[in-house]
Amino acid sequence: SSSAWTAESPRSTSPTRAAARPTAGVVLGQVWRLSQTAGGSRQVQDALDAAGGARARSAIAAELRGHVAKALRCPHANHVLQKLIDIGEPEEARFIS
Repeated sequence: SSSAWTAESPRSTSPTRAAARPTAGVVLGQVWRLSQTAGGSRQVQDALDAAGGARARSAIAAELRGHVAKALRCPHANHVLQKLIDIGEPEEARFIS
């Protein structure tokens, strides 16, 4: 018997991961630290996706200020910057340039 979620697509997000999607509040205060690891980077990216609006995204982005040069070279944190650029308003990501 196959589970319901595997019938959708082989690339589906597992139900456990989808249910555990972090909110901005969960990552605030530790955005830079989390962004530097594979799992933490995914947490921050998920929090950006789940953010209810510009205020939550800006709060996450604020914690990356002063770390952009390091984040661009980091194999994990660079994905957080890319996510912010992709989903944020231009003024939210302006500090990256």
